[in-house]
Amino acid sequence: MKNELDYILRKNQIPIRRLNEENDDNYRRTKDVLTKVGTYGGGAYVGSALAYQGLKYGPVGPALGHRAKKMSTIVEGFYDKGVTQKDKRWLMVQHLASNEKEEIQKIVKSHAPNLAKHSTKIQEGLIRDEMNLWGDKTFAEHRARLDMEKFERMRRMKGAPIGGYKYTTLKRGLRHERLAQEMIDWTENAKYNKNRLIANGLSEPKVTDMKSAFGAGDAFNDHSRVLTQHGRSLPPDAKVSISHILDVGGDRKAIVGSVTRDAQYQMGEHVMRFADLDDAKSVEKHARERIYSMQKRSSKGLRTAGKWNILHENIDDVEKEVRKFMQTFKYNKKTGIGSIVFSPQYKPHYLVGGVNASVNMATTKSNVLKRNILISDKYDVLMNNDPFQRKVHFNVVTTRDVKRISDRQKVINAFKAKKWQKAMRKAWQLSGKGMGKLVRIALFKR
Repeated sequence: MKNELDYILRKNQIPIRRLNEENDDNYRRTKDVLTKVGTYGGGAYVGSALAYQGLKYGPVGPALGHRAKKMSTIVEGFYDKGVTQKDKRWLMVQHLASNEKEEIQKIVKSHAPNLAKHSTKIQEGLIRDEMNLWGDKTFAEHRARLDMEKFERMRRMKGAPIGGYKYTTLKRGLRHERLAQEMIDWTENAKYNKNRLIANGLSEPKVTDMKSAFGAGDAFNDHSRVLTQHGRSLPPDAKVSISHILDVGGDRKAIVGSVTRDAQYQMGEHVMRFADLDDAKSVEKHARERIYSMQKRSSKGLRTAGKWNILHENIDDVEKEVRKFMQTFKYNKKTGIGSIVFSPQYKPHYLVGGVNASVNMATTKSNVLKRNILISDKYDVLMNNDPFQRKVHFNVVTTRDVKRISDRQKVINAFKAKKWQKAMRKAWQLSGKGMGKLVRIALFKR
């Protein structure tokens, strides 16, 4: 009998090709590029470490995606100090090529030293047999579970309580290895295991569009600056899917904490409270004042002042951080909202890694600070900002009500955008009496 968590509900599957054709510009660009360069073969793609989504309309894409699905979501050294974008691309190539073998050796060394005398092929076969008993899908997932169980055994032997920072980290690592499988299944094949996804910390994907996900206005919970970051590749009506990061094992709390303890956020909060927001010099003065106070507390090597007063170890140029803040901080005098957009230095969520934070702040007459935070990660497997990604998905922390886009609204949006062929195709897909009325409404609203 199959494990319940391995069962994929048919209703969770959607026609992914048809969905992505709705993003006409991205879809056409993908096909055009692949047509032009497809004759050169797959080696160039792998060598450049382009994310596997960019190759899915060619024969190499699914194969590379299948390979990536077996890898650990953690790439050692990826966020170390001084690692350049070129270094990261090379790390991803190495990770893709060797991670599976590395995970096998970790298992042998830490959990099955008796296998060391056998060949790699025999080691792999025996470990796979054990994985099948437990329902583990990858060597990385299996190793993460063994690491956690070993920690539990050691604590019991010592008569110590099971818990603490290390245990939380081990459990988080296991959950995120499992989530990686679900994310790749979703972005590649439009299917997912609902139970496994939610149990490990992500909500079911919801298909929506950019403006519904992030907001396009200037309300307190709108984060329209996120839209401008993605530019022409993801306009407001572009179809995307969204999963919320749940607070399973404290994931949501940890990722929000990574934002609020960041120096950029701390400068923003200090500026909103104490600076003359109409005076750039006053804003810069108070931003500098806050980050230098964090540097002084960090230099003592003590954490007694609280983690919100400690600079991240990767920050070695405080003035550069001040310049970054001055570039990102915006104040709207009309609404009274100050906003910042940045990528936090702390990375507590292994699956999403580096995220983007958009923070809106406002103060009341009694100087009480209000804030609205939207944290988002554009999911990818091998490389950031993949221009050919077949399905665009974001994992988010937000209080926004992200609604599904109805077929009715899709027709209206298409007419508004004067995409007549697409609009009529969508309209004909709607059956019943309402189709003619819907077309008349759409034409009137355009």
